[in-house]
Amino acid sequence: MIYMDEQIILRVLSNEFNTQWENGKVSGNRLQPFRRRDFYPLVEQIKNPKVTSIIGPRRVGKTTLLFQLISHLIDEGVGPKRILYASLDNAYLKNAADEVIGDILGVYSKFVLKEDLRKLKDQVYVFFDEVQYVDEWQKKIKSWYDYRYKIKFIVSGSSSAMIQKGATHLVGRIHERLVLPLKFSDMLDCNNKDREYFPLSKQIRDSFALSVEKRNEKHFCKTIEDISYELAKRENEMERILQGYMIKGGYPELLGNNDYDACASELKDTILSKSILDIVERHGIRDISLLRYIIALIASKSGSILTQNGIAQDLGVQRPTVVSHLEYLENAFLVSRSSFYSKRLPTRERKEKKYYMNDVGMRNSMVGMMNDMLLKSPEIGHVAETLAFDHTRRLKFFISGHQNVDVFYWRSDYGEIDMILDPGPIPIEVKYQSKVDDSDSKTMKDFMSKHKSPFGIVVTRNELDLSDNILRIPLRVYLLMC
Repeated sequence: MIYMDEQIILRVLSNEFNTQWENGKVSGNRLQPFRRRDFYPLVEQIKNPKVTSIIGPRRVGKTTLLFQLISHLIDEGVGPKRILYASLDNAYLKNAADEVIGDILGVYSKFVLKEDLRKLKDQVYVFFDEVQYVDEWQKKIKSWYDYRYKIKFIVSGSSSAMIQKGATHLVGRIHERLVLPLKFSDMLDCNNKDREYFPLSKQIRDSFALSVEKRNEKHFCKTIEDISYELAKRENEMERILQGYMIKGGYPELLGNNDYDACASELKDTILSKSILDIVERHGIRDISLLRYIIALIASKSGSILTQNGIAQDLGVQRPTVVSHLEYLENAFLVSRSSFYSKRLPTRERKEKKYYMNDVGMRNSMVGMMNDMLLKSPEIGHVAETLAFDHTRRLKFFISGHQNVDVFYWRSDYGEIDMILDPGPIPIEVKYQSKVDDSDSKTMKDFMSKHKSPFGIVVTRNELDLSDNILRIPLRVYLLMC
């Protein structure tokens, strides 16, 4: 006998989410032919019995990755009915189920798999999308995991708070993957069917990591020299793609859309608005205008130091309110902060923070600069620094293996350095201009002397040169590496 609630759950699972149960494959409209680089490590993780979590902002392509993984499993010979997908923000599922995760698994076991999940002989793969909509999801997943049934859980979510909760309750049981808007190397691969940029990117990144480890720039510089011909012959293509990337950013659904007004509207009026609504609902915020003001301020001053006291005074609110709203925006992966570089934690915490938009397209849409005029505007320097900061955080993740990474800034009487990559520490300054003067390196030399840095990097528009242990490298090459 099938009860009404079971019937609703089964209908949603069968008709909305798991078309592979009937036709043996994932529907084409749920798949994208381009597979971003995050897909390949996830394929390896899916072989591991630990829970796999995919975290990132809304509309960044997490659901597409899940369906690409499902399609991969079917191609590898896994029976379509041994794969379950459910988006846990579905209103019908939430209304029909008393205990969403348990009820979904129960219906799946009884009517689709027709096997007792406690007695499985062959592996089952369970994909739960937007899992943060279920209260205490991590405790429920932990209970199933600890029974050691042959179930592989893959979950996704749109809040970094999910990372913290998962890490706390699923310690030793979870493998996390942070997925952000497409980075520059993804954009290059998307425009190059043979993925010729992948080995170049890996080669540069591996050599950079080795130079940081050995505290000597020679490994990195030699690699750049070895592949200089390959980079030179691709320079025009890389520069063309970079210019579009600097305008539109990396949200996947904007790929191939050259209508900048439509892209700006999608970013600002759809993606950003939905993200803000999530924050409002999750934290019970009453004054949405304060949240919008803060993110608009960060967009207009991306890469600048913002004083929390100053924002509070301007808005007539208490400083703790500003601090909490900034944290909400960070947890939603909309903005990132950079702290002052110091080995002493009290000094680091006491100094004011720099804030960046995580996606330059979102930034440009908010300040009304999503057009070709941006490329000739003084604003392009802020865009270049914002891109470099975002990619430096990804580079730090590669070097450290940790999801939550910090990239610092530094300032002295001589001036300010945009980014400090630690370990090293490696100072990184963005000078997106045709010619970089030696005087621009004074602050970097001061930092390197005080902190015994093995080498420094100046990110330029086109210049490539090594002098006094400071490597000048074009933005397109630096982003390719990260």
